[in-house]
Amino acid sequence: MSLDDVLRDAVREVVAEELRRALKPPQAMTAEQLADYLQLGVSVIYREARAGRVPFHRFGRALRFERGAIDALMGKVGAPPASIPPE
Repeated sequence: MSLDDVLRDAVREVVAEELRRALKPPQAMTAEQLADYLQLGVSVIYREARAGRVPFHRFGRALRFERGAIDALMGKVGAPPASIPPE
């Protein structure tokens, strides 16, 4: 392998890792970040948190939502998806 090949591979690895890190949501999310993650409105996040349907931690006036708890709630960690009752 030439030096150019080694450098090219190293740059690809660094860029790939940075992209993975940038695209992965943080472990603790704000309501706005959670809304983006779930593709919902921020008001829906606050309403569901207030109703006790979305787990969160309060730090003063700030709310933080744990990605692991949200994923589990959404069925991404093995729980079956919630059924939607007929109207």
